[in-house]
Amino acid sequence: MKNSIRLLVVLVGLFSQAVLADGFSADQVKTMGDTVITSKLYMQGGKMRIETNMPNMPMTSVIIVDTQSGKSLMLMPEQKMYMVMPAGQDVDHVPDLAELEKEYKSTRKDLGTETVNGYKCSKTEVVFEDKSMGKITQWYSDKLQFIVKMVTDDSAQGAFTMELKNIKEQDVAAALFQVPAGYKEMGQGFGAMQGFKAK
Repeated sequence: MKNSIRLLVVLVGLFSQAVLADGFSADQVKTMGDTVITSKLYMQGGKMRIETNMPNMPMTSVIIVDTQSGKSLMLMPEQKMYMVMPAGQDVDHVPDLAELEKEYKSTRKDLGTETVNGYKCSKTEVVFEDKSMGKITQWYSDKLQFIVKMVTDDSAQGAFTMELKNIKEQDVAAALFQVPAGYKEMGQGFGAMQGFKAK
């Protein structure tokens, strides 16, 4: 669990604040050591789409999350297939930061405000008593109601940064949160969710 703290934190930044966010798009840049992965993020009315070109692989990962229903959707554009995953079977079902603080002894510090990529953000730092778990620092924008930047640092995996760049406030087309026409469902055992299906 300790070595999974970074993954949980990043997902908290992406999903836990999503219900309240207005429409915008951004480049999501994740950096770990020399590895940099840039994804395209779209947000509208509690729904989120993340498009990632997988490093060293001829494929694109598309994840769509509906935070209000607790369902997530994975698109496989090259295969023209999709999979629906109920809460608890995908990355959207994770503890939030408050739950992590409750589970692991830590100290939270409010560090005032800073402007990140044009947005005034509240800066917060959480330091875990277990030194191997390091600390989490996040910059949260009230205007976007979303985390604009997050940095985790622990002795096991080193520093990891997630940052939103090229942020554009705009209405996002509803079609981006639906299964495109012609896609077939993969994994019937997961069931289908009507709210994601194209009409």
